Amino acid sequence: MKPVNVTIKKELLDRGAKLGLEGEIICQTCHKVHNSTIEKNLLVIKKDKKSSLCLFCHQDKEYIMNTKHNLEHSAPDEKNLDGKTVEEAGVCSSCHLPHKTPRKFEGDSDYTTLLCLSCHHQGDIAEKALPKDYRHPVYVNPFEHAQGENGTVLTVITASEDRLSLPLYDKYGMQDKKGKITCTTCHDPHRWRADSTEGEIRKEIKGDHRTSFLRLPSPDVCMECHGHKDSVRNSKHDLAKVAPDAKNSLDQTPAQSGLCATCHMVHGGKKGYLWAREIITKSGFAIQDLCIDCHNEDGMAKKKVIKDHSHPVNISLTDKGMTTTLPLFDKDGKLDKEGLMTCETCHDPHRWDPLRIITDNHYETDGNAQNSFLRLENSPEPKLCENCHVNQSYIVQTDHDLITSAPLAKNAAGEIPLESGTCGVCHAVHNGKYKNTLWTQAFGEGDSIMDKMCNACHSPAGSAPDKIPEIASHPEGKLIINKGRDSHDEVNYFPLYDKYSGEPVNVSNISCPSCHNVHQWDPRFHTKGDGTNREGTATNSFLRAQTYSLLCIDCHGLDALFRFKYYHDPNERVEGRRAQGSIRFTP
Repeated sequence: MKPVNVTIKKELLDRGAKLGLEGEIICQTCHKVHNSTIEKNLLVIKKDKKSSLCLFCHQDKEYIMNTKHNLEHSAPDEKNLDGKTVEEAGVCSSCHLPHKTPRKFEGDSDYTTLLCLSCHHQGDIAEKALPKDYRHPVYVNPFEHAQGENGTVLTVITASEDRLSLPLYDKYGMQDKKGKITCTTCHDPHRWRADSTEGEIRKEIKGDHRTSFLRLPSPDVCMECHGHKDSVRNSKHDLAKVAPDAKNSLDQTPAQSGLCATCHMVHGGKKGYLWAREIITKSGFAIQDLCIDCHNEDGMAKKKVIKDHSHPVNISLTDKGMTTTLPLFDKDGKLDKEGLMTCETCHDPHRWDPLRIITDNHYETDGNAQNSFLRLENSPEPKLCENCHVNQSYIVQTDHDLITSAPLAKNAAGEIPLESGTCGVCHAVHNGKYKNTLWTQAFGEGDSIMDKMCNACHSPAGSAPDKIPEIASHPEGKLIINKGRDSHDEVNYFPLYDKYSGEPVNVSNISCPSCHNVHQWDPRFHTKGDGTNREGTATNSFLRAQTYSLLCIDCHGLDALFRFKYYHDPNERVEGRRAQGSIRFTP
């Protein structure tokens, strides 16, 4: 046993107690074998309901006296395995006996957890404070998952051995710096409030985020392991700021529940993130349901409702042939390297700005592509989008990057390119007007929807008024079959699109993106632009690889090269005629 405190040692010795050679506790520390005036158990100090003998060494436990954990107040008839009530054996005896187990345990968890559950269990004396449903994991190592499954983009726990002030325990209930989280890691069962100087709380007092036998008030106790979540404070997701009257499942307002418990309930939360609010949708995907819980037309975030045409979620990137370093999740919301893309893949709900932690109030700040709880910034470079859409990232600092070429142009949402990000100029991640490509620009003239998209900018009122082709359409009424040439193979890709929906098809007419890859300036080089306004030629200008030698040659034969070269030149381009099964160039 460990040596006892020096001050306590003298008081014990004065009463006839004995210590070991190195000051450690031995049998005679508590029992006076010779000349004892206390016949029963030969104790140094007479047993009383205040457990005075115990408190000689365990003075920091005295604050239990007037709390709910003193069974004299909350369960005076409860007996321990020695058959004694608190009145008979002292306040400590309900949970601790010096020579044997005090209570009946069920289960195979660690000793500390089983001791707590011996009361906090259905049918036992603390069943009203039963940690029911889903609750915070216990007997887990807080350091094993300090880094997220996907590198530094997501971290589950940020606890470190040199900074964690909460105690950890081994399987037998002994404190161990390399131990695991148990109930008493967060709860001090002997002290109702962390700053208590006397046990002033009795059974009729309800707990809150500052009491409830917590070692630290919430959210400080949460931040010991989840410190990186503290950046939610003063943001739009801090309900104390944006919805002070909202209530969680326990009917508590943010002022009553504390910062974290507005959304997460340590005891009795719903499966998936210990959710502390009523879930209105049942999509089968935990993260989507949690987000829609607030982001709906009747929810707290009704000004930011996710509806209409938005980026797909709950899809497998592997099935799409894509990879990412962003976190993926299973249906229950757990990290999974082979999981699905969800709302939380792109959004970190606890941090407004991906580049910096803001401590001042920012809950009234309007979002853009640089913040909005994004995991990676998306402006001025589209780092978030390019994490999945690598081949589309070559648009950066080319003429099609409007941050570079038309910084004052606005999309349909009224955002300039720096606000929307390079990608958001044309594509709306949330609430796009059109399903096809999530288009967020106006439409220009043209025979097909794909041509109309391109002509939104390549028009007198658009952002590229000096790049309007005098002629751009392929003759109507020509049946073009592209079977087998739409496999996204870099060399053989020549796509056709439905005239009205814009969906990829095998039979249709040629439109602008059949020949042009709007995201890559030169088909020979997979590189981003250099920010200069380059004049194009017949080998670059956002063309697809070897366009002239693909579908054109099927119909035009040897004339294909000339027809391709002069496609946009009305002076050189003339009507063709059909001869011998192919269309030949007419001088």
